[in-house]
Amino acid sequence: MSTSEKQIQIKGMTCASCVGTVEKALKSIPGVTEVSVNLSSERATLVANPEPSNETIAEVIRLAGYEAVFSDFEDPMIQVRKERTQVIFSALFTLPLMHFFHLPFWIQFSLGAIVQLGFGLRFYVGSWHSLQNRRANMDLLVAIGTTSAFLLSFIGHHPYFESAASIITLVRLGKWLEIRAKAKTTRDLRSLEALKPALARVKMGEQVFEMPISGVRLKDKVVVLPGERVPLDGVLLEGESECDESFLTGESQLIFKKPGDRVIGGSVNTIGNLVIEVTALNTETLLSRVIRLIESANSKKAPIQKTVDQVAAFFVPAVMVIAFFTLAGHWISTGSLTEEAFLRAISVLVIACPCALGLATPTAMMVGTGLAARKGILIRDPEVLEVAHRMKVIALDKTGTLTRGKPSLVEIQAENPERALGIAGALQAGSEHPLAKAILETIKGKGATSTKANGIKAIPGLGIEGIIEGTRYALGSMRLLQSIGVNPRAPSESGILATRTQSFLVNQD
Repeated sequence: MSTSEKQIQIKGMTCASCVGTVEKALKSIPGVTEVSVNLSSERATLVANPEPSNETIAEVIRLAGYEAVFSDFEDPMIQVRKERTQVIFSALFTLPLMHFFHLPFWIQFSLGAIVQLGFGLRFYVGSWHSLQNRRANMDLLVAIGTTSAFLLSFIGHHPYFESAASIITLVRLGKWLEIRAKAKTTRDLRSLEALKPALARVKMGEQVFEMPISGVRLKDKVVVLPGERVPLDGVLLEGESECDESFLTGESQLIFKKPGDRVIGGSVNTIGNLVIEVTALNTETLLSRVIRLIESANSKKAPIQKTVDQVAAFFVPAVMVIAFFTLAGHWISTGSLTEEAFLRAISVLVIACPCALGLATPTAMMVGTGLAARKGILIRDPEVLEVAHRMKVIALDKTGTLTRGKPSLVEIQAENPERALGIAGALQAGSEHPLAKAILETIKGKGATSTKANGIKAIPGLGIEGIIEGTRYALGSMRLLQSIGVNPRAPSESGILATRTQSFLVNQD
């Protein structure tokens, strides 16, 4: 049986100690050889031979105190909204406890109890799970510190309720900011998923049926109309067109496709009706592999992150030991356990409450890979981000891939530039071709007007032609000019329009 890789969403993790607990639990499953858990994306990736069942993984994760999800990952914005609501209400109950409000003791106790036992419940749950697994986590620090302050206020009748409530509210605020950053990055990554059409037109005999992409099989023939995205990778059987593959290759110029050429799923068919034979199913297309590559990069750990995880494993126990010695030291020096002694010990726990140690590095890595993906940069290994600041030279393997992705008209060579631009606009009127948009935007910016063209005919991979006031004109590439025997070095009356991808307009009398 071959080695397989599996990704799982883990719910309930709050700090680096949780990551260690989940990794230890997954490694205990027979056959699992490699485990990587990412706190920011809340995903675990395991490599196993043989592959364990979902039931086995779910039970191991449940016993560790967390929840495993194998279905489609939850929309991260749902969690963001839930956490924001919790923060808002926690703040509303905390605000009246501040010293500038003079409230009766029982009201302070009631408000403090709502925050402590309601909005702070998650810290108690996390603490219980950590104790079950004999691993101290950040939740334990928050729970002990705030509970101590709350009980000291209740027993000693001193107004420290606002301290406990403020800590819980601030920690939850930090969690909300972290979740929001993760959600934004996850949404950027998932934008690649949106490039996959939900349906495909499958040709069976002379009939065409629409069906979900998941129902398409290898060797099926799919029909793609102008303006639609190609549903799956395949080989072009019928038709000619120009396809926009910039989402994957960075190449802003459209790529001419003819029968026998390879077509990439997710690319946009611009002008022709195409019939494509499917060569890769939904999960094995080039786009799907790229998405998995990005997800894999997010699940891996950079060297600095591994160091942080190791430090975090000792951080919580160390803080608790320091708090204990703070209390003991005061007792030894004064001979009694006063309220001040407890306040100092609680202060040690409270100061160490934020989970920045375990969250900062993975969150930074995830945001970095997400921003890169949005800019069209795919990162295979997060270690690249760690060493990127040392780069002195960047070598590119292809000319023209670093472009704005939007052609623009840069030059007009003609005796009458306005006439040349008007003719070009007439030929391109209504076209969605990127070069056509460049010309039409220039016309719009100059406030120029175009005449009307008839008999417009697209020439796939070359350009377009049409008749204006009884004269035939052609607008296209150097290859088009050469095919009709026109020398671009000798501009006609109509002239030449040069875009950044070298398109030309000629009079074809």
